[in-house]
Amino acid sequence: MNSLRKLYFSSLLILSATLCLLMLPTGCKSHKDALGSVSSVSRSFEGIVERNPSWEALQVPFTLRLSGAQNLSVGGVATFRRAQSVNLSMRFMGIEVAVADITDTAIVVCDKYNKRYLDVDIASLIGQLPLNISNFEDLLLGRVFLPGANSLSVADSRNFQISKGNPMTLKPKVDLNYGECVFNIAPETMTLSSLDITPHGRDVVRITCSDFTEAPAGSKGMMASLVSVPLTLKNRPLNVSLEWNFAKAKWNDEVKPKPFSIPANYTKMDFQSLLKAAEALR
Repeated sequence: MNSLRKLYFSSLLILSATLCLLMLPTGCKSHKDALGSVSSVSRSFEGIVERNPSWEALQVPFTLRLSGAQNLSVGGVATFRRAQSVNLSMRFMGIEVAVADITDTAIVVCDKYNKRYLDVDIASLIGQLPLNISNFEDLLLGRVFLPGANSLSVADSRNFQISKGNPMTLKPKVDLNYGECVFNIAPETMTLSSLDITPHGRDVVRITCSDFTEAPAGSKGMMASLVSVPLTLKNRPLNVSLEWNFAKAKWNDEVKPKPFSIPANYTKMDFQSLLKAAEALR
């Protein structure tokens, strides 16, 4: 039982840390780079937009994997409501053990095993950055996004500093003195290979996207079946990855989201409490 508890707490800790890391203020600072011809850049950007079609809802199984001092994986089901929320239901041996619900205002992680929850205010993480829930959805699914916008259009090319090459790079023209972010595009597929985030005075964090699949099915859209990010937790290097099983995905009207609420008998905790709980199980 102790080993199961370790796996459970470690999984909950990884999920919470990953969600908070991805929402940290990283800002985007524009730079002047060598561009291709206007027509060439426009055609390339049109290809990127074509890979990012609109959708309303998505429900897809996922596997959360940790590689580091210990290796573990936990499965679950994610429910996306475009521009509204992301709900991640983590399941262990077929039982829902944790739920994370992310909106424009908060990240809430419910520990159903111990009847407690973590509630993190989004504003405390991103400050004044113009990021929204649609941007977070796109980040999880390996799609290019314009900070603050719910969708990407051909006209948005003027909002990026674009550099032709291999990889092709896109830098949003937003400067809030937090740092820099760069979308790296594979020119042969016009899909996002990685997103480099460099906060001022800190090392670059590279979120990698791979194993792209046609999504939604029947469209020209592409989503990453594997999204990975390195992080440091308690001074230990870890690699966290999300694997999406789009073969079993449901789209739009097929999706029936369950209402999310925090049970009245759950106790609120902070992130440090979660860290201590996981530490005690070593």
